[in-house]
Order: sequence, then structure tokens, then C-alpha cells
Amino acid sequence: NHCGVTGHAPAGGEHPLGAETEFYVGRASDQAKIYIDRVKGIEQADESAHCEIRIERDDQEIGEGGDLDPDEERDVDYDYIFNESSTLRAWEYDDGFEAGHNYGDDPLCELNSSNCEGKGRTYTTHDPSDSYETLDWQGDDKSSNDGLNHEDNTRIKIYLGASGNPAFVNPSIPFHGRMDELTMYKRPLSAREVQELYFSASMAMRLPFDDPPGSETFQDTVDVSLQGGAYCSGATCPTAGISGRDNQAALFDGVDDVVQTDLRLDQSANAGGATLTAWARPTSASSGVHDVIRSQGQGWSLVHDGDEWRVYDGKGIAAVSAPVDVGQWQYLAAVFDPQAGLTLYKNGVAVNDMPVPVYTAGNSSALSLGAAFDGALDDVRVFNRPLAAADIETLYNRVPTLQLHLDEPHDGAPPFRDAASGLDATCEAGHCPQAGLSGQVELAAGFNLDSGTSAESLSIDHTPALEAQNFTVGAWVLPPNRKETRELLVETGSTPSLTIQPHYLNGHVRFRPQWLGAAGGTGRCPG
Repeated sequence: NHCGVTGHAPAGGEHPLGAETEFYVGRASDQAKIYIDRVKGIEQADESAHCEIRIERDDQEIGEGGDLDPDEERDVDYDYIFNESSTLRAWEYDDGFEAGHNYGDDPLCELNSSNCEGKGRTYTTHDPSDSYETLDWQGDDKSSNDGLNHEDNTRIKIYLGASGNPAFVNPSIPFHGRMDELTMYKRPLSAREVQELYFSASMAMRLPFDDPPGSETFQDTVDVSLQGGAYCSGATCPTAGISGRDNQAALFDGVDDVVQTDLRLDQSANAGGATLTAWARPTSASSGVHDVIRSQGQGWSLVHDGDEWRVYDGKGIAAVSAPVDVGQWQYLAAVFDPQAGLTLYKNGVAVNDMPVPVYTAGNSSALSLGAAFDGALDDVRVFNRPLAAADIETLYNRVPTLQLHLDEPHDGAPPFRDAASGLDATCEAGHCPQAGLSGQVELAAGFNLDSGTSAESLSIDHTPALEAQNFTVGAWVLPPNRKETRELLVETGSTPSLTIQPHYLNGHVRFRPQWLGAAGGTGRCPG
């Protein structure tokens, strides 16, 4: 399991991990605390009128329990902090001589013990906290060194813990198990970033294809030291830096473009299996085999053969396929499990209800990407284990449902393309935003920048792909100045809209009940 925690420094306060704070791994502290509330005499066995009780911790006397009669209690009210371990002991103090008797100190311990010498109650920082504890101790009734004639079987009870003062407080039980890849970031991570950490544990390679135009090497984000582990040469390189399904992508020409890697996929019977995933947008469904992720020969691979997505199972093309959607981004995943079989997924959903056979081989070969593939590839991942169906669905849903890069060139004509679902953002003639402007991320579109214009907008036709009960919408915006009226950024056409309020540069979410046609409330977004 991957465990993690994110935290923010308190408002106006110091960071919870200051410069002087120690950093513990596997345990938050090596200290614990004990509280002794009171002691009670139960039976008195020596010749004196009382039992004289002494208590010590770690060979250090902490005070007298007092001269106790049977059923008499005496407050101790003592607490202390220790490191690693601590031992409590008690004895009856018999210092002195009387004719025919040798009075030594009589150690006390658990009932029915044959020898109390050196015994007591030991606490360690491996033990869990406890609110209350009673130590019921008695002498061992020995007849040598520490008493005669049954004079050393005095019995007492020591009560630990009281209201507001637990008997034993251990703030951190040590971790028992294996730990790997401990990381710390000096900022709170988002849920998406934490999710990526979980997947990275079994990820052998990830090529997001966010590299700049002209790249001949592609960054493997699993290990940045392997940035040269995916490469191409000159005219056989795909076109990097194009708009992708998630940020940028690489465009392959279907002729000689190919990306080689140094990753060798273990396809032996002793391996745990593998998962190949990628976003793909083919520009055609031409005949022949077009590689997405390929091993040599019949090795585990993900391809499209004509108008079908197919998988090589180690022996040939497996009996499972899915239709190719030309010009559309689609998420593909092939899960190879030597024990359970092979499953192909398209857009987060399993294509085959039952796994088909998968075959293993003793050899392994370096993977290549995009040979004869005409189209774009994005976020290619290779895992060294079979992913579960829930993991595939999570990876599919991690990217936006709608993504308008607004990167169309200055002389480009509408529509503005949606990189996520292939939707068109259209505008009426004479009322289109200005394309090709400098943006926060590559290019941007300018709305109503010229004096007197106020009707430049984009619209997207209704589609089930945009229907959602829960959603997040966001955009980079650069308002030139404050306006006296509300400025609309995004509106769904039903209830919510994202706006800039009059006289402010902060974003607001506005909810408008459909049956009233008026504002029902606003909620401020981060500005």
C-alpha cells in the first residue's frame, strides 16, 4: 500500500516542520510517559505494625508508598518520561535486626511468583498506550535473605492512571514491516500528484511526450536519469510539441517515424506480468499493422491492425479487438497476467468480458513506439505488473473531459478544437475571438479586445460527454482591467457559471436556478 499525508502550515503560524525538528522514520518518537496515581495495602506480613512500601523506577527511588495498613491507600501522584524502556519495582522496607530474625528488603512482584528478586513491570515504546492499569503484587514468601517465618509475602496494589492522566502514553507505536521510496515535498501535493506516486511504484516507463519541438530524446519521468532512454534520429523522429490529450503529444507520420527505448520487458513465466497503456489519436485506419507499443516478433504489444485495436499475446495476435476511432483520442490499455490471462481496455472499459490466454517467453526485447503509426501518441506508460480494472479506470479519468488549448494560429479559421473529446468550439462570423496571441501556455485567444466589441464568444454543442453531476472547470485568464459589469468566462447553459464580478479581478462561481432565471447565489473561487 502507498501511504501519505499532506499538510499546510497554520495561518499566521510557523511551518510544522521547522529547521530544528527531528525527522523520525518508522516512529514519531522514542519516548513514552508513565503516571502512578496511588498505592494501597492489601495484606501486611512482617512483625511491624505496618508494611513500609518503597517504589522505584529504573533503580531510582521515587518516594515512599508510606507505612500502610491493610486497605489503606496513599497518593503517589508521580509521572515521568522515559526513552525506549522503563521498569517499575516495589518492595517492603525491613531495615533492622531483632533477636532470631534477619530483616532484609522484601521485593514484590506478580501474584504467585516463585522468586521476585529483580522483577517488576517493564514498559517499552513498543507497547500501546493504556488509560488505567493495576499492579497486584505480593512477596514471594522465600525463607532466605529477605525474610523469615512468612514475613515477606506482603501484598499491595499500585494504581496507574487517573482521570486526565493515562497510565501509559506512547504517542507512536513503531512500524513493523517493509518500507521503500520515502519522499518528502516542501508543499502540499494535490490528489492527482499523490495518485501518480502510487502508480510510479510499479511503473517501468512513462513518456508524457511533453518535450519541445525538434526533440530527439524524450523524457522518461519514472527516472529523470533515463532521459536518453527513449530516442529517435533526424527525419525518423516524430513531431514533438503538438497539442495532446494531456498537455502535449508526439505526431508520427506512419512512414518511418519511430521512437526506440532501452526498456526490456520481462515476458517470462516467472515475471509478474505487465500493463501497456497509451492515449492514441490515429489519423487513418489504413490496412496493415501500426505499432503503439511494440516488442520484437510476437512479443507483448499494443497495435492497430487496419480498423481494429489489437494485442500481441506472445504467440500471435490475440482473439480480442476494439474498433479504431479515426481522428479521436482514445485510451488503450493491454493487461498481461501470466496467471489470469490478457485483457484489452478502451476508454477505461474492458473490451473482453473474460481474459484470453497470454503466452510467456524466455527472451526480452527493447520496446519501440509508433512504427508505421500515422497519428499522435500521448502519455505512454509501461507497468511491470498487471493493473486492476479500477486502476485502468482511474488513469483514464485523470485527464480532462474538455480541453481547449486555444493554440490555433493567428490566421487559423474556426472552429477551435477540443483536444479531449474532439468537440468543436464554434463562433458566429464576425464574432470570433482573435487567435494566435501570446498565452500563459503557448498561444491564447483574445475575447472582445477591440474597443466597442462585446459579443465575441465560443459555444460547444450539447453532448453526453459533457454531462456530469460533479465537475471542475478552470482557465488561465488575463483581464486587461477591472470592469463595472460582470464578465462571463464559462457558462454551462443551465445552472453554474464562472464569472469575474464587477470591480474585481477575482473569479466567482454563480448558480442560477433554471426555474427562476435569476441569480441564486455566488461562491468565490481562488483569484
